[in-house]
Amino acid sequence: MNDLFSLKGLITVSVSSFISIKTLLLNVKISRDINIKGTGNIVIVNEALATTQRSFKLLWQVLVLVIALSYPLPGVQYNSVLQILAMIGTPLAVISLVVTLRSYGLYRLSDAFYVIAVGFACWLAYCGSPYFANTAANASQIYPVARSSLWMYGVPAAGQLSNWISVAFSLATHVLSVVGFAALLLSLLYLAFAYLTARNFDDSVRFSLRYGVMAVIGFLAACDGLTALAFHDLPYLGHLITTALPF
Repeated sequence: MNDLFSLKGLITVSVSSFISIKTLLLNVKISRDINIKGTGNIVIVNEALATTQRSFKLLWQVLVLVIALSYPLPGVQYNSVLQILAMIGTPLAVISLVVTLRSYGLYRLSDAFYVIAVGFACWLAYCGSPYFANTAANASQIYPVARSSLWMYGVPAAGQLSNWISVAFSLATHVLSVVGFAALLLSLLYLAFAYLTARNFDDSVRFSLRYGVMAVIGFLAACDGLTALAFHDLPYLGHLITTALPF
């Protein structure tokens, strides 16, 4: 809760609210001012909204690369941002649902699945917060260790191969945690802004399930659950899963 009222928290809330309000206003404006153009047998409706949706999809793709490459440097700050989003994500999704229903009507009621999925992703992010400090600490060693142990010396000598493989494998586990963190964060963002695209009932369910599963995988990877599974550390994995259970 302290993160929410810190400077980072205020900035995160302000940016998230700004994006949500601007996109909601765009949706409302387009829904109330529909321009239909006929060209023979073709009818074009709301092309402006489709352009906006495509631009947001490109933004998420860029974020995948940015988070994966930059997390090892300001990992603690990323953790704070995710914790704040875990607290405000569900309320923002509820507000988005209400405004969308008022603008488009009950045929967008299937957007309620996004609220459920966002709540689930936020819960995973909240439960994983005690583990993310270790994720950030390990990630901070990725670039220094990679430079000193791998890149600087290139291909190891025959007698040093086992040590080189051990270092590389350790780095790989840290990279897996970083990718998991990115997957959890991005799945939460995808779900929070899922209302930008109108989907039918089936597509809404599939979208929610797809990124809900991504959130689970991201949670397990970011908290070293997949690493524990690879090393057959079932007690740790069991404790991690128990942490995410709401009962």
